Amino acid sequence: MVSVLWAVTLNKATGPDGREITPDTSKFIDDGLVVRPEQFPCIIKPRGGEVAQTLNIEREKAIN
Repeated sequence: MVSVLWAVTLNKATGPDGREITPDTSKFIDDGLVVRPEQFPCIIKPRGGEVAQTLNIEREKAIN
């Protein structure tokens, strides 16, 4: 997870009206041991060309 966060920039998604969508921080899923936010829209972009290539290589390694 840390390597993915290092490699990307996370931004809020925009709605049809062009305004940013802010996730509701009071909505979460509590599985007992793990608490996580409900799914929310966002924009995930690689920080640069080489980073995107590295992510693709690592994704292929993880799949195979």
